[in-house]
Amino acid sequence: LGLYLTPNIDSNYEITSYRIKSDKPELIQAQCAEGLRIVAQSMVSLDNEEMEKALLTSSMLMTKSPGETPEDLAMRCMLYAAQMHDWPADIFLKICEVVVRNHKWWPAFSDFQREYNWMIKPRLRMQETLQKCMIGVD
Repeated sequence: LGLYLTPNIDSNYEITSYRIKSDKPELIQAQCAEGLRIVAQSMVSLDNEEMEKALLTSSMLMTKSPGETPEDLAMRCMLYAAQMHDWPADIFLKICEVVVRNHKWWPAFSDFQREYNWMIKPRLRMQETLQKCMIGVD
């Protein structure tokens, strides 16, 4: 696009915003609009059925909770997927990998949410910066 986004990182190594530079400053608003379109495409989620399937697959790689029936697990996966319905597909799938790697037992929803919160931040900051660029806010 000829548009370069450089992250501003705070002392906790978190991205707080992005600086934008363009090869063609006269086209920066159009470039930001195209960048925003691309970021919007990266925010597309899986359908609930695919999410449920990924959650169920992840659960099979973890220790089963005592007394949990297959129906319990199916219900839990359905409920989690309903809460995650707007999570970007790539982030959702990465979170499933991270949870399997870092948890022995099936985690609470808050564990998934915690992973999601830090993974989505850079993308939201990028989206925010591009929106400001489009309307000419520095």
